[in-house]
Amino acid sequence: MPVACIPVISAEAVTTRALPDYTEAVTIIVGQGQAISISNPRGIHYLPLDTRQVLSRLIRSSAPLSLESLTRQASGYKKQLPTPTAIMPTKLRPEFAAMLEGMSKHPPLPVGDAMARRQAMDPMMAAIDKARKAASPELDERITLRTHLVPRPDDGHKVPVLHYALKDAEPGQPLTAGIVNVHGGGFIFGSAHFLDSGVRRHVLETGVPIFDVEYRLAPENPYPVPHEDAWAALVWVHAHAADFGVDPKRIALMGDSAGGCIAAALALHAVTQGLEIAKLILVCPMLDDRTGRDLSIDTSGYTWKPEDNITAWDAVLGGAAPEVKSGMIPAVTARVAELGGMPPTLLQIGGCDLFLDEGLAFGTALARQGAEVEMITYAGSPHGFEDIIPTSPASIRARQDRCRVIRGL
Repeated sequence: MPVACIPVISAEAVTTRALPDYTEAVTIIVGQGQAISISNPRGIHYLPLDTRQVLSRLIRSSAPLSLESLTRQASGYKKQLPTPTAIMPTKLRPEFAAMLEGMSKHPPLPVGDAMARRQAMDPMMAAIDKARKAASPELDERITLRTHLVPRPDDGHKVPVLHYALKDAEPGQPLTAGIVNVHGGGFIFGSAHFLDSGVRRHVLETGVPIFDVEYRLAPENPYPVPHEDAWAALVWVHAHAADFGVDPKRIALMGDSAGGCIAAALALHAVTQGLEIAKLILVCPMLDDRTGRDLSIDTSGYTWKPEDNITAWDAVLGGAAPEVKSGMIPAVTARVAELGGMPPTLLQIGGCDLFLDEGLAFGTALARQGAEVEMITYAGSPHGFEDIIPTSPASIRARQDRCRVIRGL
């Protein structure tokens, strides 16, 4: 039954809902200091939290959540907050813990070596994608893939854009929604080709075509090259939307990890350029170059560690201090103060992700400046958990949550 409307004193609300097996998802619904009414079989409770550290600590603990424990723990934690330079140890879901135990046997890569990370990750990502498509032949059988080369007039480079659509989509049907997707990889590795099984799965389950951007990588191509490659692709998709049966008013931006940073930066730039974005979908986004530099962290539960983060950001920023310049696509989304006019946003992140705090902070900042924001965390799940074990209950739920939003475009 729907619960009564309750004033949101701090504009932060938390609901919990049980998921299969181990998972607890925490949905944070941020309002504008107004009353919200939500139907939830387990009830709803509003926590008057003044700082995201309280919520972050609760999520990272991965303890079974209840309305009573949330209230009790929030009250206690508020008096005993960790210092800003400390993050609580994480507790992984069993399947991710077993996987990380095997990974821990490999020696860590040195800080600053972006190419070593590319050499380690690219073959693994390609092999994983090949295995997934072999196990799900319908991903190839029912989805078409066409590659378009989008010219950049400023430097002559042609940006590959991979266009995925259902094979049975017929010309002349009503215009559909569309998504411009930016892949992850810390700006330094990865490819739209390596994880296209996930893109195909989204198209198959929603019917919405996706345009995946193959932007150039750092350190060979530091900022602003990756961002401007993606911007050129977005503008091109908007201009040619009708040719693909897509409604230009229903085009969303989606990105994971570093791709989430680029997608958010494009959405900010689109506001200043008058380009309409229907939705922003951020998956485990990598938003802040400061994360990992001044933190005392137990990294045992992380797949993406502070050393990786420092290496990646230094590669894409070229060692220069990031500046937000007028008229340019922002390099570091978390450093942008003016967020007005941003589209409705879905932000998804694992409870054991290095980016948890910065993700919560960005989502809250968006909401406080007028955006409609849905933030969902997946307890016990590390960075990139959907790619690591796509059959995990947390991974299945995350994809379901995202597909729900995509179908609503």
